[in-house]
Amino acid sequence: MTEEQITFIREYNELLEVTVEALRYLGSDRTNAGSEMEERVYYDSLLAFLKIQQMNEALLDIFHDDTEKVQAIASFEVVVHELDKISTEPVHASNEIFQHHIIPAFEAWKIHLQSHLKTVIFH
Repeated sequence: MTEEQITFIREYNELLEVTVEALRYLGSDRTNAGSEMEERVYYDSLLAFLKIQQMNEALLDIFHDDTEKVQAIASFEVVVHELDKISTEPVHASNEIFQHHIIPAFEAWKIHLQSHLKTVIFH
């Protein structure tokens, strides 16, 4: 593995950590619901998911010969499925959607994927 690939994977891991923090914020009971800050975190989170999806493609190229890693990366589709609920539910339900659907799916996927990448992340 090249130094560039290692750096890429570490940056990817940082994005995952920042994204989970943003999701926890969106799933929390906030006193400033509907604020400009909340809206910014919401849209930044959606952009982060797009970036993760793009970076997943690069990871698939890096690990194309490792079936377990490929499956772990590809299982991001579970998270995407949960994200689809945002557009189909009323806005007032989004806090609940984050708490009960998106955050658990994302965190489970992240932990599973990180278990496959830990030798690179923590090397």
